[in-house]
Order: sequence, then structure tokens, then C-alpha cells
Amino acid sequence: MQKTRLTIIALPLLLVGCTDSLRSLTGYTASMACSKTFETGMGWQKIYDDDLNPITEGNVDLASISIDESNNRVTSESFGVSNTAVYRPGIGCTLLSDQFDVLKQEFPDRESVERAGTQWPAGNQATVSESADYEQLNQLADAHFTEFKSYQVESSSLAVIHGGELIFERYAEGFSSSTPIYGFSIAKTIGALFAGVLSDQGVIQIDAELNLPAWENDNRSNITFKHLLNMTSGLDFSETYDDPVSDANMLFVADDMATFSASQSFAAEPGSVFSYSTGDSMVLAGELKRRLGGTLESSIIQLNYGLLDRLDIRDSVIQADASGTLVFGMQGLFSTHDLARLGQFLLQNGTWNGDQVVSTGWMDFMKTPVELANSLGYTYGAGIWLNSQLNGRKFLPSLPEDTMIAFGLRGQFVIACPSLDLVLIRTGSTLDAYDFIADIDALSASIIEAL
Repeated sequence: MQKTRLTIIALPLLLVGCTDSLRSLTGYTASMACSKTFETGMGWQKIYDDDLNPITEGNVDLASISIDESNNRVTSESFGVSNTAVYRPGIGCTLLSDQFDVLKQEFPDRESVERAGTQWPAGNQATVSESADYEQLNQLADAHFTEFKSYQVESSSLAVIHGGELIFERYAEGFSSSTPIYGFSIAKTIGALFAGVLSDQGVIQIDAELNLPAWENDNRSNITFKHLLNMTSGLDFSETYDDPVSDANMLFVADDMATFSASQSFAAEPGSVFSYSTGDSMVLAGELKRRLGGTLESSIIQLNYGLLDRLDIRDSVIQADASGTLVFGMQGLFSTHDLARLGQFLLQNGTWNGDQVVSTGWMDFMKTPVELANSLGYTYGAGIWLNSQLNGRKFLPSLPEDTMIAFGLRGQFVIACPSLDLVLIRTGSTLDAYDFIADIDALSASIIEAL
């Protein structure tokens, strides 16, 4: 059992008497420590140094955090407010709840796959490129894996796939090609592809209105699957992270994330305003679960057998909330090789091993830009960022316009560029992920030179 020290001197005024702030603090620290202990396999000190302390700006020291390795649990308690996350192999970590009996939820086992000695993508063996300048690639990686910014960089992995072959990879100490790394919003890309599988099967219709009971007789009843995937639902969801009680942060500790998100008020006519929203992704996740029978088990069976297993993505997990809804908004943990498979799948326009896993029509939809302005100036499709200048600037100016980007908080990048037959993967624990985009662009340009 390990504990942080409980420090009261630095208690921010924000936390005094604010139960929601303490719920956010204890929920985040319990959940993240659980995922990184039991799924990623990181040690306590690294979890504290790389994540809990910088993300909470030192407020983690206001909590007593205990790691119960014998029962696969992490508990965080602060001033009488407590949260416990439990790890379940195959589904990752979930915060326990008074409303839902998490431990009674059923879900299928996944067969383990032996990858040793087999070439990527089915296996874990890289290929040596005869044309790549490995001296330059190694120098680039050396520089990238150092702390070269005013804020924490902390790179975890870097991989280059060119011509359909994994030709370069680098890992920080304690990480490997199969280590599940917190991908945050990369889970949105998986959610969009999963919706595509279900659309192809006729389970959902993209332009169908959801008509949730809570939306009866108001303008939210006009929200469709397309609006949720395009981030144009019009729901008033605060996607900010510096406020511990913002919608995005409270969503992290909600027992039923889909219901929490769907309960947000109506801010704009669906389809009229783009607003990047993890809440939209969670409403989508909840509706997909309902259409598949309403259970965690049915959702995972369809996700694994309909998508992930078909792409050889087996070292990764989409975690669930207490209600049994898969958290496509932000709680996927992915190995670097699985992210490389995801990028290659995007590059191949939905095909894998000669099989059209997701229809070309759905892939075209994901790559269709949302023609609505946003404050970032970047262009979104459905579940992915595009490299168009439609809204003012390219996401990665050094790369061609056909580039697709799955981007997660703290510097997680899957970059797929069909015209260059190139996929780049970068993971880490980087504090300012949006500022770091420029560094990823420069790194991408240098990697292309080395190829």
C-alpha cells in the first residue's frame, strides 16, 4: 500500500467547502492512478511525477491515495470525500458507484495473441528500411525524448510506418510496443469507426434523430448521430480542463456519463455551431450501447469482434463508466503498435487484410470537413482532425492536405498521410498538448526528410 502525504497548508480557496471540486480531485486521481498502475504498469512515483502532481497543480497532495494491489483497487480521499477505482482485466479501471453495481457487470474475455517473431502489423517485429536515414531518425528521437520545453514533455513512444511497414520505433524506459498508454480523445476516433461498423450493419442511421426521453418537446430532439459525430449537437457542454468543476472534469467522475452529457441544456440549433465536446461523444456512446442491448457485455462483444479484433488491435482497452457505457470520449488506453494499426487503417481507407471493415462511404463521411468556424482554426471531420485550411490553418502545415490526425490530450498523436504512405505515432505526458502541435509538425517534417 502506498499513500501520498496529506497537505493542508496549500489548500486552494476553491476547494474549501466545495464538494464537487473534491469529487473531481479524488475521482481523477483514483481513476488515473488505477489505469496507470494496473493497465499501463507504471510505478507510483512516476505516476505522481508525470501525471497526478502536474495535472492537479500540486493539489494531489490534498488527497490520501492508497493502492491495493491485492484487490486491484485505488482509493483517493480528501476531506471526507472519497472515490475508489477498481481494475478489471479486459476493461480497465472504473470508479465504483452507489448507483450501479460495477462488479456484477459481465463482459467477455479476450483471447491473448502471441506476437513475438511475427512482422508488424500482425506481430511486433519491425522492418529495416534500405532508404531511411537511421542516423538522422535516431538523432531526432534523441532530441524529442528530452525535456526541451518550458513545460513537461515526457515522451513515451515514437513510431514511423512507411510503405505499410514499421521501420522505426523508440520507447521511454518502462514502455514497450505493447504497453497500453492513455490515449484520451483518440478514443473518439475508435468510437466514430465503431459507429461506422454499426451503420454499415444497419444498427444506426446517421441522420436519424435520437429522440431521447429527456429531450422530449425541446429542440434537443432534433439531434442526430451525425451531429454528435461532427461535434455540432448544440448541447451546452464546457470542454475546459483548468476548472475542476467544468463539465469535462465532472464528466470524468459521473456514474453515467451519457446521461450526464445528455442532460446539458440546449445552446444552439443542431448543425449550426461547431463545439468540440467530449459530451457529444458520450451521448453517442450511450445510444450505441442502447441500440446493442443496453449492456456492457453486448457493447464490448460488438466492439471487439466487429472492429478491434479485425484490425489486430488487442493490446488496448476502452474503459467503461459505472453504468457500463464505454467511454469513447476520453478513456481509451492503446499500445503504440495498436495505434500504428489504427493509423494504417485510416490510411488504407477502412480496409484491413483485404477486408473492407468500415465502408468507404463511412470513411468519406469521417473525412468530410465540418464547414463551421471554431476558435482553434483547425478543421474537424467525424472523430478525426483534418489537415484542411478551411477554418484558417492546417493542423500540421508541413504535411499534405489529405493527412488525418487522431489527437488526444497530453500529446497523443496518430498521423496518417495517404499521399506519403506514412503513419506517425507519438505518445507522452505533455502538459500543453495544443502548443506542442507545432513541435510535432517540425518533427514530422524532419522525419520525412530522413525517409
